[in-house]
Amino acid sequence: MNAAVVRRPQEALGKVIRRRPLTEKLLSKPPSRYLHDIITEKAIDVVIMVSGEPLSAKPTRIVAGHEPERTNELLQLIGKCCVNKLSSEDAVKRVLSGEKGDAKGKSSLMPKSQELDNKNAKEEESRIHRDKEDRRNSEIKEKYKQRSKTERRFERRKQTKRKRKRQRKGK
Repeated sequence: MNAAVVRRPQEALGKVIRRRPLTEKLLSKPPSRYLHDIITEKAIDVVIMVSGEPLSAKPTRIVAGHEPERTNELLQLIGKCCVNKLSSEDAVKRVLSGEKGDAKGKSSLMPKSQELDNKNAKEEESRIHRDKEDRRNSEIKEKYKQRSKTERRFERRKQTKRKRKRQRKGK
């Protein structure tokens, strides 16, 4: 492979990717897992910055399929960011400039308006969740009441049948 072909990504990405060095050996035939790790790491940093929520996902563990719970947490946060239409433009620029997302979800450089939007979105989501839970609970109670009425009717019918049977035997 041409040395210039390897040198260009080293120069372009060397400032952004520091964790794993971009060696000539890796770039001459990059393993797919290495590429996934780099891309996943940057995506996690962006999601943490945009959402402002904590995320302890590790790219290598996600790519290897060892942490499905954390992978799902990442996917949920990506979904929330999309649904709430949170802009990732600033976060992408910051990650590409070498900044890391704080695993605790605290992003001091997040604009106040975006922090407020995130907070409002979280509160709205929490309220919706509580409403759904309340509806479920009331449905369960209603079903229980209905079931109880049905059981009582069934029991009365049984008793009536027994009573009639006894009356027939007595005649």
